[in-house]
Amino acid sequence: DDTTAELKRIWTDSRHRRRGHARVLMARLEADIAARGYTRIYLTTGDRQPEAAALYVSMGYTRLDEPLPAEGEVYPIAFLKVL
Repeated sequence: DDTTAELKRIWTDSRHRRRGHARVLMARLEADIAARGYTRIYLTTGDRQPEAAALYVSMGYTRLDEPLPAEGEVYPIAFLKVL
């Protein structure tokens, strides 16, 4: 819909993880998205990225219960944040 932005294919290179870069990047993206008038952000991560899921929850995203189709052996997990 016109009020929801979708983030795709965002990650931190493994050599630079656990330094706060992902949190800074997400905060900047959220600010830019809000400045463009969106009120919600939707994103997915894979079931093999528990660190990403934990980051999104810690930043105020809600895990959605909707089952998403598997992409090969990866099961996507959807998140939504109201700005």
